[in-house]
Amino acid sequence: MDEMEEFLTVFFQECEERLAELQDCLSQMVDGDFDSETLNAAFRAVHSVKGGAGAFGLDDLVEFTHVFETTMDAVRNDNLDPNEKVCNVLLRATDMMEALIEDAQGNGDGFDRQLADQLMAELAELAGVESPRPDPRKGAAAAEPKAEAEAPKEAAASEAPAKEEKAAAPAE
Repeated sequence: MDEMEEFLTVFFQECEERLAELQDCLSQMVDGDFDSETLNAAFRAVHSVKGGAGAFGLDDLVEFTHVFETTMDAVRNDNLDPNEKVCNVLLRATDMMEALIEDAQGNGDGFDRQLADQLMAELAELAGVESPRPDPRKGAAAAEPKAEAEAPKEAAASEAPAKEEKAAAPAE
């Protein structure tokens, strides 16, 4: 085993430890324990995985944990209430982080890209930031309402000169 493989092996061992720590912290949060030590430990667990993943070029893991970390930061800074809905999303995100780690190791059946994208969108929405990937729940239909919303503005703009012309025409 070369030196880089050894570092990667150590990283994956640390990932297991960070996942266990994160799951413990989230269990405490579900039970109503929102003290700063718990929130900071949960944030650090996600942050540590993201940092190591970046060092090894594990882009899918980095992208996901970045959004997860941003959401955890919002919770620990009191910008996001860790209510039941938020905790459920964080627990699901932890499961996805585990699947991404297993995928990076070459273990398991890979990860569900659509579910990962959906969770990133949910995390980003909770944190009030933009998701790095489109939300698959919205799909192509998300673009249609925007186009429809712009259509009345364009129609109103094209009708405006016609109304002004009528107003400017001499009365008979």
